Amino acid sequence: MALFEAQVWVSGEYPYQAEINAANVFQARKNIARREGVDEKYVNRVVQVQEQTSSSSSPSFSSGDTGGMVWLLGIGFVLYLLVTYWYIAIPVGVILGILIYMGSQGD
Repeated sequence: MALFEAQVWVSGEYPYQAEINAANVFQARKNIARREGVDEKYVNRVVQVQEQTSSSSSPSFSSGDTGGMVWLLGIGFVLYLLVTYWYIAIPVGVILGILIYMGSQGD
């Protein structure tokens, strides 16, 4: 079974979070509605929080996940710099392009 989390809306009040162990999303919605005493239509945003395993360990990132996140952050930072400092990046890019082109013509 997996752990699910949902928002329960009670008329006239703010929503609150509820958690339950269930086999799937539909069963989680049904069980939360029954436990909280509301209709199923008031149980929203049912998401799986974690898969329940035999050992209770906290979720962790593998090195592949971390490497991918670092690449995404790096690409985002480069794009940010290009957008922010375009007036510097374009001339430098053109000059580097010309230098690379001229260097390859010497062969």
